[in-house]
Amino acid sequence: MSKKPNLLFFGIDSLRADHTSLCGYHRLTTPHIDKMASEGAVFEYCFSPSIPTTPGYSSMLTGLDCFSTTVVALGHHGEIAPGYRTLPEILKAEGYNTSGVAYNIRGFDNHLNYSGWGGGQDGRSPKAEAARADSEEGKGRQRRQLACD
Repeated sequence: MSKKPNLLFFGIDSLRADHTSLCGYHRLTTPHIDKMASEGAVFEYCFSPSIPTTPGYSSMLTGLDCFSTTVVALGHHGEIAPGYRTLPEILKAEGYNTSGVAYNIRGFDNHLNYSGWGGGQDGRSPKAEAARADSEEGKGRQRRQLACD
C-alpha cells in the first residue's frame, strides 16, 4: 500500500488575493503560503458560494450550495443537513486523520477553537489586538537591535 499524501486545505476569511505575494503583490506578504504553494497545488480561480463565511465553508466542505446544507447565515447554529457527507468524513473513511481550526464543521477528528478569534460585542478582536501588540513588541526589539549594530 502506498503512502497517502498529506493534504492541507485552508481558507482565510477576508484575505485579498491581490495583496498576497503568491499572486504577484509587489511586497512579500505571504511568505509561508508562498512556500507551501511551491510544493503543492494552487487553485487560482476559486469563488465563494456564499458571502457569509459560515455558509461558504459549509458549501466548500460538502460541494453543495448553502441552501442544501441548510447553513445560510453567518451566525448559524447547528449542523449541516443530515444525509450529506463532508470532506472530513470522506477523508476519514479513506484513512486520514483530520483537524479543523475555528469553524466546527461536522466530521473532523479534532477541532481547535480559540475564544480570542473573532470580535466581541464591542467590535474589538482580542486575537488581532494581541497580534498587533506582539508585532509592535517585535518591531521595538528589531529597532533596538539595529541601533546596537
